[in-house]
Amino acid sequence: MRTFLTSLLLTCIFATTINAQEYSIKSVTYRQKDARARTAPRNDNNGTPCAMVKVDIIGINDLKFPDAVGDVDYSLGEYIVYLSENTKSLRYNSASKNFSGEIIFADYDITIAQKSVYQIVFESENKMRAAVFSVYPETATLSFDGKIVNLDETGMAIVETSIGKYEYNVTCEGYAPVSGTIELIDEEMTTITNVTMEEKKFPLIINCKPDSAELFIDNVSYGKIKDAGNIEVTEGTHIVQLKSPTYNDFSKQIYVQAGESATLDVALVQMEQERIVLKKERTRTSISIRPSHHITIGGELYDKSKYFGYEWGAKLEYTYTHTFLGVFQIQPGLSLGLMTFDKEHKQELYGDSIKSESYFLEIPLQLGIGIPFGRFNQNTLSILAGGYARGYMIEKDDEGDNDDKSKISARETTTPQKQIDDKEYDYDYGLRATIRLDIKSFSISGECSHSLNGGRLYPAIKLGYRFY
Repeated sequence: MRTFLTSLLLTCIFATTINAQEYSIKSVTYRQKDARARTAPRNDNNGTPCAMVKVDIIGINDLKFPDAVGDVDYSLGEYIVYLSENTKSLRYNSASKNFSGEIIFADYDITIAQKSVYQIVFESENKMRAAVFSVYPETATLSFDGKIVNLDETGMAIVETSIGKYEYNVTCEGYAPVSGTIELIDEEMTTITNVTMEEKKFPLIINCKPDSAELFIDNVSYGKIKDAGNIEVTEGTHIVQLKSPTYNDFSKQIYVQAGESATLDVALVQMEQERIVLKKERTRTSISIRPSHHITIGGELYDKSKYFGYEWGAKLEYTYTHTFLGVFQIQPGLSLGLMTFDKEHKQELYGDSIKSESYFLEIPLQLGIGIPFGRFNQNTLSILAGGYARGYMIEKDDEGDNDDKSKISARETTTPQKQIDDKEYDYDYGLRATIRLDIKSFSISGECSHSLNGGRLYPAIKLGYRFY
């Protein structure tokens, strides 16, 4: 009996407070499909996940909730309150409206469970609703039901009024006006309306010869004039540009007046033919001063008495020419070749125990200058100097007389050659100078080498192909 009287007294106090402030509880419900308590979770002091309670009320923006866990968020007439699991009631108060009370969840068959969402809706006696507007641009003017409503710096405005249909208008200089009807209904406490205004645009007619020129308005390409179609721009000043490969560029600032169309007639001026040719030639002046590759084949003549008994040789060579500062060149390479013995010197130095030729691998490195000439600089005269290193292999002739090996010891002491077994490897090195003439893609070279390993000067001539 005592418990019943206490509950009755609390109910009377609550009802008196609500009635005094002209608010009543419209509904207290469990929002089964709402997952916000899981996507935006919060734990209480015991580390237990909280429940979320959404409190919707129009006309009061300073409600306090003493039972809330953590801060309470408010936006557009809705409070977000977190409560611990099994919370029995929710107290609230507003100092500005002298409004307070307590909601006992058991009266609505509600049990507060963790990670669940509930909604409490307060209804005013005159059924106040919120019409929320989001307007772009933010400088626009909003009229609601014949009255001007101020927008904040983000273009938002909230109008609190009773259920019904209302007219609104949005105006802004330079933009097309927007008007409409909004209906505030019993089921929704808040109605949101988004308004995006479009700038007023007016026709811009451009006649251009040739019509293949590309059109730019305020640095934005509209494509070729013949494909641009109907062009509309906003009121104000705009920069029109027209570009074509063989015509001088055109640029002009125009002003488009509101409510009027603007027309621009342009006849582009063709570039002088000489300038066009020079422009084409200028793009090709670097033909002979960029890095290039050479594949060459050539022959060499040797000093038989001093160059270990060799008579002549042939080689296939690859070189890479890097040009810097316009004319200076550095040229490394790699050669494969064949050297043949002079018969008399071969017999004198080695006898018949070796074959009549040997193979060699050579690495040249030269520096110099390359002078381009001719139309578009397609030809080059190069003068190079540097050195080379060569390794070669002498093979035993299986059909030769092995007794002739004894003759090897009788050869000149200037040679670094060692006694022949099945194969013997030897080396040579020296200085080299080259003059090369490149005519377009083909080249001819003259060389002179000086062996520093027992030989003298020997010349060579090479034919080759140049590519980039």
